[in-house]
Amino acid sequence: MYNDKIISHEDYAEPVCPLCDPTKTESFIPADRVISALDRYLDKNDYDGALKTLLYWKDEAEKIGDDRGLLTVENELCGLYRKLSKREEAYAACEKVLSLIDKLDIGKSVTAGTALPRATRPSARLKGGCLFLTAPLKSTA
Repeated sequence: MYNDKIISHEDYAEPVCPLCDPTKTESFIPADRVISALDRYLDKNDYDGALKTLLYWKDEAEKIGDDRGLLTVENELCGLYRKLSKREEAYAACEKVLSLIDKLDIGKSVTAGTALPRATRPSARLKGGCLFLTAPLKSTA
C-alpha cells in the first residue's frame, strides 16, 4: 500500500536524450537583455555603467562557452572603447570579434555583416584611418 505512493525518479526528472553527453549543457547569455541594459546606460551617457555591464556579460559568456553571446558583447565593447578613445582596448575587442567570426564560421552571415564594419571602419578618434583588418577572414575566402 505504501509503495504505490512513492514518486519515482522518472516522475519528476526532465527527459534526457540518451545520445547526448550529459556533462555538456548549452547555455546562452540573454543578449537581448544585455543590449537593452546597454542602451539604457548609453541613453544617460553613463559610459562607466555601460562598460561594467559589458564586462560582466563578457565574463559570463566566457564562463559558459557562449561564443555567439561573446561575439555580441565584444562587438559592443569594440564600439564603446572607440567612443571612449581607448585605443588598445578597442583593438583587442575588435580582434576578438574577427576571431569569433572565424571560429563560428559565420563570415557571410548578417551578424558578421553588422560586426565587420565596426571592427574595420575609419575612426578619426583613433587617428590613422582604419581601425584594422590585418588579414582576410578565413570564412570569407
